[in-house]
Amino acid sequence: AWEFFDYPMDRHGFDFKRKRKFALANSGAFLGFGAATWLLTIIPFLGLILLPACVIGATLHYCEMQNKGLIPASQK
Repeated sequence: AWEFFDYPMDRHGFDFKRKRKFALANSGAFLGFGAATWLLTIIPFLGLILLPACVIGATLHYCEMQNKGLIPASQK
């Protein structure tokens, strides 16, 4: 999940320390999303097609968490 959530976190100016803190604070979401994407990406050939979809899913999940107030505003 770290790889997929890295894109929206980078875009919002998270440094490594904030990324790690966010991941630990939302470990359930990270583990759930990571397990689901792992199951999808181990399917031969289909996994290659689903990689961009996983990035989109992580970005949407990040935005949803931000709208609920679970993520502080960016520092850019």
